[in-house]
Amino acid sequence: MLFRSKFKSSDRGLSRIAVIAFLTIVISSGAAVVILSAANGFHNNIRDNVMYKDAHIIILGPGKGISDYEDYIEDISQIKGVESVIPYFDKQALLKGRLNTMGALVKAYPKKFYETDKMFRDKFKMVDGELDFSEPHSIVLGENLAMNLGATVGSWIYLTMYSEEYFSIQYKFQVAGLFTAGYAEYD
Repeated sequence: MLFRSKFKSSDRGLSRIAVIAFLTIVISSGAAVVILSAANGFHNNIRDNVMYKDAHIIILGPGKGISDYEDYIEDISQIKGVESVIPYFDKQALLKGRLNTMGALVKAYPKKFYETDKMFRDKFKMVDGELDFSEPHSIVLGENLAMNLGATVGSWIYLTMYSEEYFSIQYKFQVAGLFTAGYAEYD
């Protein structure tokens, strides 16, 4: 009887239990909307950052690539609708730092790429050091990868790739800078 008298409707309007239930629904719904909106915005941001440099068309040559790729750049640039033509090298590799060895996809772009491509500069921010390849054997790493390797600007890392004949080739690079794309999986 005591329970019933505490939570029944009164002359003043809704009971306490009804108000608590109503507030619970409002707060839960609001939290769901906020979380889903943030997740959707985060997804769009990642997609924009990562997909920006995923080519719509990739032209591959047999074996070790296209040796005279410069001849094709001008011709392809003249095609209506083509925004840019960028030669690049990508290969899976092992990176060894002070703390760890990790697999990574290595992408190499032309030296002037960062200066000439405004959208790339806007999407990939340098957080430490510089994107300066004037020194031989310099490399720029994603911030998360550098942290896992124990690498900082000025430290040395070893990059191991495998040739098409499955011979390992090892290079030594000095870290020139660290970048972020806003998503740890890609940094």
